[in-house]
Amino acid sequence: MNGNLKMMLVWVGSLASTAAWAQDVGTVNESPDVEERDDAPPTPVLTPLTPEPLDAADLPVPTLEIERLPANTSYEFAMQVSFGQVAYFTDVASSWPGFGLRAGWGKNLGGNSRIGVSGAASIEGEFGIFTLLTLEPGVAFDFVGNRGGLFGVTAGPSFVHTRDNSTVLREQGFALAPYVAARVGWSQTFSSVGRRLFLYLEPKVRFTEFGPVPIAAFVVGSGGGR
Repeated sequence: MNGNLKMMLVWVGSLASTAAWAQDVGTVNESPDVEERDDAPPTPVLTPLTPEPLDAADLPVPTLEIERLPANTSYEFAMQVSFGQVAYFTDVASSWPGFGLRAGWGKNLGGNSRIGVSGAASIEGEFGIFTLLTLEPGVAFDFVGNRGGLFGVTAGPSFVHTRDNSTVLREQGFALAPYVAARVGWSQTFSSVGRRLFLYLEPKVRFTEFGPVPIAAFVVGSGGGR
């Protein structure tokens, strides 16, 4: 009887221990629901930013400014109207207008000055009666200030073809005479960008076998550079 009672108590104790262990294991493995805290910060919500439209009055105004860059070399073409004595006919003809074309090219020195060559072809005198056909190459120097003042000089030979039709017998000939000329006027500065406009007055003297012959020309033209 005592032996059976002891075995029964041992068996009851084993069941109690097994139940307690099972309860502990179940407690560890369970994942209890997590309750949200009332004092937790709210989850931030990202909202895309939309840029405000710009007023047309606030937009920057685009500007384009072209600078007159100094030229390495430059060229020009021009027209001229002249007035003065008719060389080789000074004893029989009075002063008379003339018309011509001219061109020039040169090497620029320091941006404002240039040395180079020039050429002019013109017809002078009373056309059909006392007429001069001239071709004048030359060596030229020009200076153009920052404010537009132009100053220059040219020297070279004048190749002159003369025609005298004042009588029934036509007389014509060929002559060679040196000349020297000066220039004063207005001009845009030499530039490798854009056109250069200019106008000036050029007094000139031809040294013929009959003495010096003065003449003046008004010149208008344009040119460019590189």
